[in-house]
Amino acid sequence: MYVMMPDLFIKPEHREAFIEAIVHEVKLGLEKEPEGILRFDLVQDGADPNVIHVYAVYRDEAALAFHQRQPYYVELMQRTQGWFSKPPQLRSGRNLFPTDAEWKAR
Repeated sequence: MYVMMPDLFIKPEHREAFIEAIVHEVKLGLEKEPEGILRFDLVQDGADPNVIHVYAVYRDEAALAFHQRQPYYVELMQRTQGWFSKPPQLRSGRNLFPTDAEWKAR
């Protein structure tokens, strides 16, 4: 499994539109890529509502690359590019627990 955990920093005036746009994109991804996207959580920060934490689990790095080539992802990135107050803090890695063999999608 391949895990992405970016923190997204959104300008306050774009927060609600961004949340609507990313939720729509995530729903499309889960619907159209059920074998590649195993989990996708969006969390609004408790201290700063303009920070969105993402926890996404992909089958592998190829599944992430496939997702990032989809039209709905490309459109989201193009549409929201000016909505960020600073660049995302990107973190990624390999899950340790549950093991890949024990993993249950969504």
